[in-house]
Amino acid sequence: MLVGFSLGAQLAFKLVSEYPDLFYAAVIVSPWLIKSESELSEVMKINEQQLASLQKSWLCNIVGMMNGMPRGHRKEFVEQMQKVSIQTIRNSVDNGITFESEPGFTDVAIPVVALAGAREQQSMIDSVQKMAEINPHCRYEIWEKAAHNIPPVFAKDFNALITRMTR
Repeated sequence: MLVGFSLGAQLAFKLVSEYPDLFYAAVIVSPWLIKSESELSEVMKINEQQLASLQKSWLCNIVGMMNGMPRGHRKEFVEQMQKVSIQTIRNSVDNGITFESEPGFTDVAIPVVALAGAREQQSMIDSVQKMAEINPHCRYEIWEKAAHNIPPVFAKDFNALITRMTR
């Protein structure tokens, strides 16, 4: 079973579109598959600012602490963030994964659940709705109280969905 969230959801969409016989089901959470140039530019700017912040070791350490990382994991997180290049950030945002780049999704015959939070940007909501629209084996859900945070904040419901999909 394939599960992906955010950038991982875009990668899951690509993988299931290109190699559906490797999976028996997929849960794709908050994929960004409908991208306008203005939205790409806006997200790129935000992510570049975040990278600049996270490359400050002291601030990166605080972020790790706020996310509950133990000291050893925080140290590793800080070290890894110092190695992330601006080009990596740009490539992760403008990665070329869209409905147009993956036309094979329409023929995927495994069960797929596409999720988005009602408080996410409209293009993510539109992306999961379109997934269900173009593939009869895909259904979508919009979680009313969720933003771009379904796996960590709604873990109990999210894990229950995954468990149901594995049966």
